[in-house]
Amino acid sequence: MNFRIIQGGLESRPQRSPSRTIEDEARRRIASLGYDAYRIRKLATDEPIPKAIDRVRMQIEFVAQTLSALAAPPEDFTDDAYWPHP
Repeated sequence: MNFRIIQGGLESRPQRSPSRTIEDEARRRIASLGYDAYRIRKLATDEPIPKAIDRVRMQIEFVAQTLSALAAPPEDFTDDAYWPHP
């Protein structure tokens, strides 16, 4: 059995799409708000998620969608200048 090396192969394929990385950054920022704990508390006790936390979450999701929709997302999208501040 003979094996040949295919030129290009997986090296030429992009590792991650920019929109996926932007989504990861958005998830990281939402997690840093403690949103998951508030969401679990809401499911368990029906106590509402604080409006300030929910508002910032929605803003982060909006920024992520907007940056992902750009033809050429900025390479420094993790910079705080693009994201809302809690």
